[in-house]
Amino acid sequence: MALITWDMARLELGLSGDDQQDLVMRKAEQATAIVLNRIAGYMARPRVNPLVWDETTDPATDPVFAMVQAAILAQTCALYRFRGDDEGREKPDPILRYDLDPIVVRIVAQIEDPTCA
Repeated sequence: MALITWDMARLELGLSGDDQQDLVMRKAEQATAIVLNRIAGYMARPRVNPLVWDETTDPATDPVFAMVQAAILAQTCALYRFRGDDEGREKPDPILRYDLDPIVVRIVAQIEDPTCA
């Protein structure tokens, strides 16, 4: 399950209709898995209250969740933009195509090592 909504992704991508909803939400689910995999060490840290994030989590009261959502949105945009059927658009180096978007790297670095925040 993606930790972002269709409306969030649609606004971030500047889409006006719902014709791309299935594709975008599939990219959002992939982006969620990519980001959560990247912060797996953070997620596994022992804590008094375990992390439980879902569609009801309020980013206003959970700043780490807010950063995770921002990272997921950025990675969703990158996956959507460079999905392979984007003729005429600038293509990244094939080796870098499947890496985390540089914005995502900067966001998750703050989660992984909070002394950088």
